[in-house]
Parts: sequence; C-alpha cells; structure tokens
Amino acid sequence: MATLVFRTGLMGHGKTLNSIKEIDQQASKETRLVYFHNIDGLDPQKLKATWLEFDDPLKWYELPDNSIIVIDEAQRFFPPRSSGTPVPPYCSEVETARHKGFELNLITQDFRLLDVHLRRLCDSHIHYWRPFGLKSTSRYQFQCATDFGNMTARKDGQFTRVKIDKKYFDVYKSASHHNVKAKLPLIFYALPALAIILVLLVYYLVTFFTDKIDPGEAEQASPETVEQVIAAGLASAAGAEVPQIETTLSYYAAHTPRLDFLPSSAPVYDDVTKPASYPDLNCGVLKSSAGAISCMCYTRQITRVRIDPLTCFALVDYGYFDHARPSSQQAQGQGAFMPSASAGFSSLPISVSTVSDAEKNNRPWRR
Repeated sequence: MATLVFRTGLMGHGKTLNSIKEIDQQASKETRLVYFHNIDGLDPQKLKATWLEFDDPLKWYELPDNSIIVIDEAQRFFPPRSSGTPVPPYCSEVETARHKGFELNLITQDFRLLDVHLRRLCDSHIHYWRPFGLKSTSRYQFQCATDFGNMTARKDGQFTRVKIDKKYFDVYKSASHHNVKAKLPLIFYALPALAIILVLLVYYLVTFFTDKIDPGEAEQASPETVEQVIAAGLASAAGAEVPQIETTLSYYAAHTPRLDFLPSSAPVYDDVTKPASYPDLNCGVLKSSAGAISCMCYTRQITRVRIDPLTCFALVDYGYFDHARPSSQQAQGQGAFMPSASAGFSSLPISVSTVSDAEKNNRPWRR
C-alpha cells in the first residue's frame, strides 16, 4: 500500500475523473473512509464509498487513522519552499504516515509544482495522458516521482489504457468534460485525400499506357491471348537463371589448392585441367659406375614416380597390364619403355644394363 501518491496530468486529460473513480473503487473494496478537499461540486451520494469533505488540507495528518485522503489542485497548498526554511508538519508527517495507515493522494498538473520534501517521499506516481482529446486515456504508474517527458524514464512505468467513463461526468463539476474535443493531427485528415490522389494516379498511368497501344491491335487481342502472354512472361522469368553472388568465403575456397604442393589442384582450375593423358609407368634397373644397383620408374613425361624398390623390381621382372593401351600396340610387341639418354638420363652418373632372360637367375637384385 502506497503512502504518498502523486496523480498528475494536464487539464482535460482525465486526471481528476480517473482519480475519483479509482479511489472510490479501492475504498469501497477495502471499506475505508475517503476525506477530500478542493474537488469542486463533488456529490458523495453518487459514489460507492463514503466520501467526507474536510476544511484544512495542511492538517491532513489530524484525520482518523486508516483514511484515504484526496486533495485536488495540491500545488495551491504544498508549493515549493525556499531553500533553508524549516520543513512544515504537513510535509514531515508524511515520513510516519504509514504507521497510521494514511494514504495521501495529491492531484496536480505536474509533480514539480509541489514541495521538494514531498517529491522525495512519493512512493507512487500515476500520470494520465490523453493525446488529441481521444476517448481513452493512457495511464502510466511509477514507483517514485518521475518526469513523464523523459522518454527513457517513461519506459520504466506500468502502462494501461483506460476509457473516459461518462458515468462520472455528473459526480463533480469539471469545465473540461464537455469542452474537450478530439483534435487529430493534420495527417489523419490528409489520408483520405492521399487515397484519392493515389487512385487518380493509377487511373492516369493505366490510361497513359493504354493509349500507346494501337486500337486495331487492341481489338484483336482477346482475353485468352493476354492471359497467355502474361503466363508466358511469368514462366520465362521463373525459368531464368539467377546469377549467383560469390561471397568472399566461396572465392577463397575456390582458389585454395586441394594439394598444398600443387597449385593447379584448386577447384577454380577444374575446367582447364581435365586429364588429357595418364601416368603410365616405365621402370628400369640401373647400375652405377661404383656397382650400386637401383630401380626407378618414370612416366611418359619423364617425371619420376616415388615407388618402393621391391615393387619396382617386380614391375621390371613381370611388367603390368596397361588397360588404357590399345590392343593394336600390344600385337606389335611393344614392350615396357626404358628411358633413353636423350630423355634425360645423360646427366645421371649411372649406366643402364639390360639383362637377357637366360641370365635371369643371375640378376643381382634377386639374390
């Protein structure tokens, strides 16, 4: 339960009407007395709870305990004081009002019109905002005195929308009840005109493009023909290839080699590096001048193939079936290719020895 409640809002925004309605419903539910001051023409007989008028708002603290107190236009009685002046009882008594069960409601246009001491003790601030004189009021409730004009602070408030209840118009006297009329911004009145202008613009464009068509051709064009043309256009648009936008990541991936030592293995070169040949093996046994024996295999491009010695010797002994070589070449008795000196062996400090089949058992690599 709040002790000091500020109820603020500009003239005609429904602060007094909604305050009376809310306080009357609360007092009726809690079975509490309501003491009011300066509410012009208030008729307690038209309210649910018991409302009693008191004379001196500066002595509100002398009212019975557990009372709900309502003071309208509170800035007339609790204006800001000069700095250095003593705190009057009507302000200091708020500090201990909770012990007596008081709830003090001060209705004013702006909380800054009240004494600073009261502002600091406020534990509930309700602001009513009725823009353009609409039939409903925006209700914001804060836990302390809050500047409603501050958009950041306004977000901390609890927002609800309440309708202006006409049943309370004759409960008290207010000059703003029947004088406030809705005043919408000019943009609301301009919307119908803008809609008419838009329709006229569309009509003008349709008429303009229709006049560009030859009347004879327009008469010959049947509805079916037009529909077919539109359908064909949509189909061609749907079937058109949409250019793909290459991102930085996809571009980087396309230029990254699959094999670090082979730049041409990047995906971007796939179309220009399609195989035109294959690495068929040509193996031979070589003996150096020092008597060392080795076995090497080369491709048809004279590039050396990394192969273990036992496999190399086996290929020299038995050969291998090359399924990519045409049968006509096999019929001509073409054997395994042995690199010649002109193919790049002249620079090697070794000699090539060809061993006949009669000396097969004497081959040194078979020992």
